[in-house]
Amino acid sequence: MRRSTYGDFSDNQLGGDDILTGAEASAGITLTGTAEAGAQVAVELQGNTRFVTATAGGTWSADFESSEITSGTYTDSATVTVIDAALNSSTSSYTFDVDTEVSNFSRSTISTGADNVLNEAEAQLGLTVTGSVEAGSSVMVMFGAAGPYAASVSGGTWSLTIPTADIPPGEALATMTAIATDQYGNTSAPYSEVVDVDRVVTSFAPTGGRGTMAVDGFLNAEEFAHGLTLTGTGEAYSSVVIRLSNGAEQSVVVGSDGRWEAVFDSASLPSGEVTLGVAVTATDLAGNVSTFTDSLVIDTIAPPAPDVVGFSKNLIGVDGIRTVATEELAAQRSAGTADDSQRRIVALERKIATLLARETEEASVLRQTSANLRMFTEQYKLGRRPLMELVGMYETYARLERDHAALKYDRTLLRLQIAQLRGQLVDGRRM
Repeated sequence: MRRSTYGDFSDNQLGGDDILTGAEASAGITLTGTAEAGAQVAVELQGNTRFVTATAGGTWSADFESSEITSGTYTDSATVTVIDAALNSSTSSYTFDVDTEVSNFSRSTISTGADNVLNEAEAQLGLTVTGSVEAGSSVMVMFGAAGPYAASVSGGTWSLTIPTADIPPGEALATMTAIATDQYGNTSAPYSEVVDVDRVVTSFAPTGGRGTMAVDGFLNAEEFAHGLTLTGTGEAYSSVVIRLSNGAEQSVVVGSDGRWEAVFDSASLPSGEVTLGVAVTATDLAGNVSTFTDSLVIDTIAPPAPDVVGFSKNLIGVDGIRTVATEELAAQRSAGTADDSQRRIVALERKIATLLARETEEASVLRQTSANLRMFTEQYKLGRRPLMELVGMYETYARLERDHAALKYDRTLLRLQIAQLRGQLVDGRRM
C-alpha cells in the first residue's frame, strides 16, 4: 500500500485480510481512508468513481454496490485521488484479492461403469464419486434421501463412496447433489446428477411349455418325441442361458415383449427314467444376473405287457383273449402308480417352495419400491423431481406388483395339482 502526504487508504480494509469474498461483495463494500480536512476525494473501483469530501477529522469513505463488483477469482486495485484547497493533488492505490466463487468445482468420475448404470455388482462396492475443487474447500453430497455425506478433500481433489445400504434396491433414479464451500465461505452452485440404478433382472420366471417344470414336472414318451420346450419371462433384451444336467445348453435373448423360449430336441435329452436338472440364468443389459433352478422327471419306459393266460374259439375264429394280472403284478402296477404320483407331488412341492422364496424376496423389493414411489411423489409436489422420473417409478412399482401377484397365482395352481394327485378336493374331501 503506497502512502501520500494528502490522502491514502485506511488499514484493515475488507475485514483486514485484503480479500473480497462473495459474502462481502453481495452486501456491497465501503472503502475508507484519510485526507486533508475538506479535501476533494475521488475513489475509483472497476471503472466506477465516487466523489466525496474529507471530513473535518481528515477521513473519507466511499460506498460501492454489489452490482459494481465483478464476480470471480482475480487480483484488483482501487485508487484514490485527493485535491486540497490549494489544488495540490496526489493519488494512492490499494491492491486486494477478489474471491467470490468456488473455483474448479466439478465431478470427474463415478463408478457406474461404461454404461452409466449402477448394477448390483457395482452397488455392492458402493457408489464412488470423485471430482476437482478449489484447495482447502469442503464438499457435501446428498444421494436421493440419504446424506449429507462429507467428501474427503485432498489438495484439489474430492472423493466419496456412498455405502451400499444407502443405494436404492431394484430399479430407481436417484439424484446426487454436491455443494462445495471454499476456505473463504464462498458456496458453489449445486452440482446435480441423476444416477440410473438397476440392481435386478425384472420379471424373470418360467411360464411353462410342453413338458416343462411349470406344467407338471414330467416328460412322458409322447412328449419326449417332440423334444422339450422351456418358456419364460424376463427383462427385455436380456440374455438367457439354459443348462441341462446332461450337458445340453441353449442361449436365447428375451424379446421386446418380455418372453423367451428354448427348444431341446429329443436327441439332446436322456431317455429312460431319469431326473433332469434345469438351470436358467438371465443377464440383463445392466449386467445384473439372476438364476433359477428346477428339475423334471423324464419317463419314456412303457409299463409291462399283460400276461395272456388263454383264449377261446368259435366257428369264426378266436372270440376272446383272457389276460390276468397276478397279485404280484397288480401290486407292482399299483405301487408304480403310487410312486409316480408321489414323485409328481414331490416335484410340485419343490416348485412351491421355490415360489415362496421368490415371493419373500420380491416382497422386500416391492416394499422398498413403494417407499421410493412415495418419496418421488413428495419430491415432485415440491418441484424437486421432474414428472417423467415419477412416472418411471410408478411404472416400476406397477410391474413389480403385477409380478408378485402372478407368483401367488402360480403357487395356487400348483397346490390344486397336488390336491388332484392326492384325490382330494380343495377343502380336503375325497373325490
